[in-house]
Amino acid sequence: VMTIQMWGQPLRIQSIEIAEDPSEIKKGWYEGENPDFNPDRDLAMTKLLLESSTALQQKLEIMNEGVKKSAVELKGTNLQNSNLTPYLKNLIEMNPEIFEVAVLDRAGIITEVYPESYKASIGADTGGQELISELIKYPVPGMSRYIETLEGEKAVNIVYPLFSSSNSLTGYLSILFHPDELVKNTIEIPFNDYQLNIQVIQPDGTSLGYEGEYDTNLSVPLNSPPIRVISGCGLIDFTSGTGDQEISNPDNTSKMTYWTTISLHNIPWRVLVISG
Repeated sequence: VMTIQMWGQPLRIQSIEIAEDPSEIKKGWYEGENPDFNPDRDLAMTKLLLESSTALQQKLEIMNEGVKKSAVELKGTNLQNSNLTPYLKNLIEMNPEIFEVAVLDRAGIITEVYPESYKASIGADTGGQELISELIKYPVPGMSRYIETLEGEKAVNIVYPLFSSSNSLTGYLSILFHPDELVKNTIEIPFNDYQLNIQVIQPDGTSLGYEGEYDTNLSVPLNSPPIRVISGCGLIDFTSGTGDQEISNPDNTSKMTYWTTISLHNIPWRVLVISG
């Protein structure tokens, strides 16, 4: 909140450019073919999609709120000489999906880490990672896409900037978590006659996690061309929809699929409910 008693320039525009594609969330609803219409099954899929996407969104926001709270508590703390372990440990104890918490300096160098098993990462430079590189330019909270960590694990990163008591940037608070564990710990598929499965993917087709009878096998190695979930329609471009989709699975057949999109810090995740 600004008042007439405040001084200084509150905002300086550095540059403006036209965004060709300002968001990966492009279109709204997709209505595909449903040659095997079954009202009871479709109702069960719709209900599960609503429950699972809501639960995942809430879990992401809870983790994000934990990082935000810790960043606020660390405001004005000397990041070089203070004992930061209690703050980092608390984040892991509150969220079992988080496996590493770190403090970075303004250049993206790791200066502190928890747990002890990751101490070898201190001094490593994370500035080359997409999210950290962006935050060094514009220090705002953010979440990464699926990345490979310095230790060789696949994970997602949530990062918050840290500030001094005078509101100057001092570094970053970073958590790494396994999205597949998040999915399994958050979503429960009720027993029914339709053998429903849940798959969570990035819009590029990269698998983040699944729950159900089988993994639809969409995961791709980092820096390789993404595997497209389907051929030319639906899941990639539309935030929500329904229809018969060609999804890679043990049967190699089309499956009736309902999907929607959740997001944190403008990073979208597709949540799919797939019939057996």
